[in-house]
Amino acid sequence: MLINFQTTDQRLVNQAAVPQDTNEEAALAAHLPQMDLARVCLTTDAADLTKANCRQLTQNNGAEFFLFLKANQPTALAKAEQLLEDLMGLARGYWSIENGQHYRRDPTQDEDRCPVRHPVAARNLSLCRFLAVFLFQRQTTYERRRPCIT
Repeated sequence: MLINFQTTDQRLVNQAAVPQDTNEEAALAAHLPQMDLARVCLTTDAADLTKANCRQLTQNNGAEFFLFLKANQPTALAKAEQLLEDLMGLARGYWSIENGQHYRRDPTQDEDRCPVRHPVAARNLSLCRFLAVFLFQRQTTYERRRPCIT
């Protein structure tokens, strides 16, 4: 039996023979250190998803690696789903800041095009802009709460 290493357009890159006294997983583990995979994006089937092989590919060979998990690996799938949820939480946190403070400050005050580069002056201008947004928000909130006098 052979292990084939192919590109997405089905071009054969490498092959490794699987000895009769072992399995595909062990043959792959023995062959991976010989491969130069720097900046190569790999995918594989579930049979090759051992921690040692994944670590070899990403840390030692420098490859980018897509892991496909199926429902028949519930523990790994649950961990991957939790990691994905954590990453999505970080992304949502970033975009809430970007859409909140930055988006309000840039269109109204053109902050991104500010030519000031001195760190102290830039910090002071940023504080002034922040204060202006804060005071405007507070004023509009206060005006909405004030009872109408007729």
